[in-house]
Amino acid sequence: MTPNDLPHPVSESEVPWTYARAVIEFTKAVIDTESVEEVLWLLTDDIVQDLGFEDCVVYLMDEVRSKLVQRAAYGNKKSGNAEVLNPIELDLGEGITGRCAAEQQPILVNDVSKDPSYVRDDKVRMSELAVPILSGGAVIGVIDSEHSSKNFYNSQHVATLKALSSIITTRYENSRALRDLRESEAKLRHLANFDPLSKLPNRHNFMDTLATAARRCDEGELTSIAVLILDLDRFKLINDAYGHAAGDELILWASEKFRDVLPESMFLARLAGDEFAVLVTDHFSVGPVAVGEMLLAALDSPISLTTSDVRISVSIGGAQHTTVSTDGPPTQSSVTESAQPNCDPTLLMKLAHDAMR
Repeated sequence: MTPNDLPHPVSESEVPWTYARAVIEFTKAVIDTESVEEVLWLLTDDIVQDLGFEDCVVYLMDEVRSKLVQRAAYGNKKSGNAEVLNPIELDLGEGITGRCAAEQQPILVNDVSKDPSYVRDDKVRMSELAVPILSGGAVIGVIDSEHSSKNFYNSQHVATLKALSSIITTRYENSRALRDLRESEAKLRHLANFDPLSKLPNRHNFMDTLATAARRCDEGELTSIAVLILDLDRFKLINDAYGHAAGDELILWASEKFRDVLPESMFLARLAGDEFAVLVTDHFSVGPVAVGEMLLAALDSPISLTTSDVRISVSIGGAQHTTVSTDGPPTQSSVTESAQPNCDPTLLMKLAHDAMR
C-alpha cells in the first residue's frame, strides 16, 4: 500500500456498527458451515452486501499449480447457485490481487488507472482493495473487491476485511485439522484390521467377521459356515535359510495365489506369520472341501525368490457348523463338523486347528 493509496480515515460516527455487525454475523454463521467453500459463499452471499460493496471475489490458492483461483463471488461475477461466472486464475504477483498474495499484505488502490499492474476481470472499475487470507505463514487465498468510484475504500473497510479474513483462516485451519484427524483415524482403523505386509484382513478382522457370520447362522440367515486354517509348509526353514526378505516374498506370493483362486467376496485373512484363514458360508456355490482343494492347487507352481527358486505346499484344517441336518450316507471330508447347537466362533477355530494335526 503506497502513501498515495493510504485509506482515508473514517470517524467513529460514520458506519462502524455496520462493519462490526458484519463481522459478528459472519462469526456466528460460520459455526454452522460444513466446508471452506460454504464459508466463502456465506461471505459473498450474506455479508459483503452489508459493507456497500459492488463487487467481491474470493480466491483460494491452488497449492499444486501455485495459482489463485476464484472460488466465490458477489456482484456481476456470481452466476447461479454457488458458481463464479467466467472464473479467472492469477499467478502470484500478477495484478493487485496477485501482489497482495505475494506480499501477504493488504493492498488498497484508490485509482487503478494509475496502477499498471491492474488486471481487468468482468469490467473496469476505479478502485480496488485486496486482503490476504493467511495460515501458518502462507497465503491460502485473497479477498478482493473493486468499486466503480475512486477513493471508495477506507481504513474501516481494510480492518473489516482483515477481520473477515481471520475468521476464514480459523475455519480453514479447523477444517484441515478435522480432515487430518479423520485421515489419521482411518489409517489407525486400517492398521487395526489389515495386515501391513499382505494387505489382507488380519486376525482381529477375521474374528469379528466370523462372529458376525456365527450370529447370522444362529438367527437363521445362514445355514452353514466353515473355517479353513492354512499353514505354509517349510516356511520357517525357507525364512531361516534365505532371510526375512525372502519370507516376506513368500507371504506375498502365497497371498496372491490364494486370492486368485477364491471367489471374489470370500473372506481371506492372514492370521499371523505363515498362517491364513478362509471363511466359507452357504452364500457361495462351492463348499469348504472344494475350497480347500482349490487352495492346495494354488501353490502347485514354484516361486522364484530373489535368492532361489523354491516349492512350498500348504496344510489345511477345517471346521464347519451347519443348522441343516443331511440324510444319506456320510461323505468323506477333511472338514470337522461342530456338534454344538449354536455356532461358536472360538470352537470352530479350535476344531480347524486340530484338524491339521
